[in-house]
Amino acid sequence: MKIMTSIDSLQASALSDSTECGVQSVDTCVQVTDLAGMPGEPLPYKLESDEVVVGALFVCFIFLLLALQRGAKSILPYLKNAVSTRCRLTLFDERTSSSSVSTVALSISATLSSAICLYHHYVASLFMEQANHVLVMASYFMFFALLITGKSLLYKFVNWVFFEREKNNQWKEVYWEFIAASGIVLFPTVVYVTFLDSSLQISDYLLLTILVIFKILLFYKLIRNFLTLFYGVSHLILYFCTLEILPDLIMWKWVEIFNNVFLNYSLF
Repeated sequence: MKIMTSIDSLQASALSDSTECGVQSVDTCVQVTDLAGMPGEPLPYKLESDEVVVGALFVCFIFLLLALQRGAKSILPYLKNAVSTRCRLTLFDERTSSSSVSTVALSISATLSSAICLYHHYVASLFMEQANHVLVMASYFMFFALLITGKSLLYKFVNWVFFEREKNNQWKEVYWEFIAASGIVLFPTVVYVTFLDSSLQISDYLLLTILVIFKILLFYKLIRNFLTLFYGVSHLILYFCTLEILPDLIMWKWVEIFNNVFLNYSLF
């Protein structure tokens, strides 16, 4: 009986000691939790860590490879004709109109690259933290697709009214060559902006410079193609501003409305 009593007393004392240790460990955990420190600061946003941007770049790369199916010779004429000073194509010139696949692929790449540029411009805004990035990128792509297609239809209608068929076809070819050439130039620029450039302001200036250069080259092509049919340069400037610059400003205004109304109110 004495032995059983001593065993019971030892078990009771061990149980009380373990309970006290458990309480002490809980208190210690609470103290450690309380002394964990202040929460760390979130890492700054980077384009290269955005899977939406990386996915869009991959799609651009796929279309660029599709345009390069016959090698570099299939895309070099686009750049050559964009800076060429000749307004008429001869039989010995490299014609890019025969490669409709390359033209369409580079045009889609240019549209998506432009959407990435616009996405990059607004990425530092507060509304981007709560918005659905996939829908934002898709919406920007739709804006540029409508802009490019709308300009083409507007040029076609106005030129059909005022100019002859030969000039219309020539300007149509020049326009789509410029779109394709912009796809070639914008892709490496967007890759640089995404992975190498950490300053948003420098990137904006770089993209704006490319845009201005392409507008100047396009205006020069317009002079070479239509100057003899106008009653002076002032009419040509009015034609260019109405059909080329004004749609850009309208699209920019619609993008601002889209950002303010839909994204700021978290409709996505």
